[in-house]
Amino acid sequence: MVLDKLEIISRKGNELVVKLVDCMSMDSRIVDGTGTNVGKLVRVMGPVSAPYGLVRLQQNDFRGTELFIRC
Repeated sequence: MVLDKLEIISRKGNELVVKLVDCMSMDSRIVDGTGTNVGKLVRVMGPVSAPYGLVRLQQNDFRGTELFIRC
């Protein structure tokens, strides 16, 4: 399994907007640098050619700077 780094576009509370990567699908699990599950993809938005996703974090106090998806 490969970890693919996500680009965080914005954050508000326990929700993040990220640029989607090819292997993401609805309910994809998002992990931090240690492999701990921190959230999941709950919505896809934007143009088909460059989609974005809404990630809902499990906790509001996430302070990490890097998020990954297991592909």
